[in-house]
Amino acid sequence: MREERGKGIPSKHRDDSVEDNLKQFEDMTTGSKEGSRWCLRAKISVDDNNKALRDPVIYRVNTLPHHRTGYIPSNSAVLICF
Repeated sequence: MREERGKGIPSKHRDDSVEDNLKQFEDMTTGSKEGSRWCLRAKISVDDNNKALRDPVIYRVNTLPHHRTGYIPSNSAVLICF
């Protein structure tokens, strides 16, 4: 994923159907093992000169405890705000 963003190559899942995306999002919000394989990316631009704006990740499943508090959210899903 990092290499694709760096080179401005669209992800193979960038144009998945709404139904597929909703199914994957449901798996993510329940914290399932399948849901932990996916991340939600903002569909902005894959060829922007600013690489930080090339479809950034905004939601992912994180099963690791917080590095300072040790806290793990109950559904293990974390909203990434940028």
